[in-house]
Amino acid sequence: GPGVCYRLWAETGHSRRAKRWQPEVLRADLTPLLMELGLWGVQQSGEISWVDSPPESAVSHAMDLMAQLGAWGPQGLTNYGNALAKLPVHPRLAHMLLWAQARGAGQRACALVAVLEEPAARRDSDLGPELRQLTAAQKRRAQQLRALLPASAAVAGQPLPSSAVLLAQAYPDRIARRRTAGGDARYQLSSGSGAVLAEQDSLAHAPWLVIAGLGGAGTELRIFDALALDIAEIQQCSPELITRRESVAWDDRAQRVSAETQWRLGEILIESKALHAVDPVLRAEALLQGIRRKGLLCLPWAEDTHEWRARVARMRELSGDAQWPAVDDASLLETLEEWLLPWLAQSSSLKALLQLDLLQILQGRLDYAQQQQLDQWLPRRYTVPSGSQIQLRYACEGNPVLSVKLQEMFGCSENPAVAQGRLRLKVELLSPARRPVQITEDLANFWHNSYDAVKKDLAGRYPKHPWPDDPLQAQATARAKPRKR
Repeated sequence: GPGVCYRLWAETGHSRRAKRWQPEVLRADLTPLLMELGLWGVQQSGEISWVDSPPESAVSHAMDLMAQLGAWGPQGLTNYGNALAKLPVHPRLAHMLLWAQARGAGQRACALVAVLEEPAARRDSDLGPELRQLTAAQKRRAQQLRALLPASAAVAGQPLPSSAVLLAQAYPDRIARRRTAGGDARYQLSSGSGAVLAEQDSLAHAPWLVIAGLGGAGTELRIFDALALDIAEIQQCSPELITRRESVAWDDRAQRVSAETQWRLGEILIESKALHAVDPVLRAEALLQGIRRKGLLCLPWAEDTHEWRARVARMRELSGDAQWPAVDDASLLETLEEWLLPWLAQSSSLKALLQLDLLQILQGRLDYAQQQQLDQWLPRRYTVPSGSQIQLRYACEGNPVLSVKLQEMFGCSENPAVAQGRLRLKVELLSPARRPVQITEDLANFWHNSYDAVKKDLAGRYPKHPWPDDPLQAQATARAKPRKR
């Protein structure tokens, strides 16, 4: 209605502002909400009728985090999740408080939560100085939280975890390792994301961090709140955060399969050692990954293999039978597991692939009947009138090519054919020096209209070879005329 509106922003930017605020459910961290739903007995966010449905990615992220904290299971909120829900803090911090209390570090954890909830002015990202000198408000908040923690006693002989290790329990996905040596400090997070610190930040040279505050947009986030971390202390106090696994994978740089035992903190590789006893199946599958990345050209293709592929492709087209395998590049890459994988058990590098007999391997894709039909319909060699068996070229555009000396085709009035007469050959007539004279798909026309001009041009240069006036009545020959004595 009528009245006065006071807008708490500049008039210059007013026209660019959104007409309505974006609903918080579309932009907020949904982990506390998921905890609340779990207390109601809700197992899936879809069970609720929302005014604005939360993004599936945000719900999935919250569920993954709750599961990592041990608070969420197949049936929804776990007993441990119920224990976390009793503490009036974010589930991350609730987990840290209970974990710390069980190890005699509850007071230290409460101080850390107070600093995160009631931050004082700082010159950079390091939370350390603030933890060493709490404000009055932070002390009050720490005491309130301390009173809410269940009674617990540390196990004798157990080391007291540092504040950085405690923070790592709250933010296991934000443990970060430095990637660069100079300039702005770039870090890789255990979640796989990247983050950056300004060069002048007091933590900029720390090899490891655990991060509580992140912000910004783009490919790299900015680090606002963090503590320097000793990774050895994580290995001692929180070994559950580190996973050991055997990795057999393709190494693009070395162009071979890399096999090693790895110790990882999320996506961060901490340490690795060479693995000598490798499962041949895993090694072959890793090599297959490399072949897919490099493409089929990394395999030892020979002319016979290319010709075999061309013959099979033509056979598949001529017969109309889908039982003939597709042998184009895309199909071969898609079916590597079927035809190539069984032959890779003893190989681990691209260099080793050079020993493969691809023709033999690919021929295994045809059964005996198909191999017989291929040789009958599309023979590798064709017997010309002179009696010579000439190799055909199928790996070319258009019809297969028969390259033959002109004198060997005397008496042949039309282009030969294969595939039971369905596929006419393209004849490439050669001079006695085996240089192309003419390529024709109409041999009769050549003899009647072009032969005389060719004879006139070449007979003088190759007098030892026959050049009859009527080539269709002449005897085909692969030899030159015998010398006169």
